[in-house]
Amino acid sequence: MDSLAQLRTRDFIQAPFIDRLMQTHLAEHSSYYGTTAWVLMMLELWFERHASPAR
Repeated sequence: MDSLAQLRTRDFIQAPFIDRLMQTHLAEHSSYYGTTAWVLMMLELWFERHASPAR
């Protein structure tokens, strides 16, 4: 969740999308949305290593 929250601050992906993903992933369809959450977490980890800091 920390990685998704950090990605949310980058304005790279719309914050409402990440919010809905986190809510839906946890509450309803973790097997369906889990892959999307994992990909976005990996994107944030890549940003942390290779890109400028979040705003």
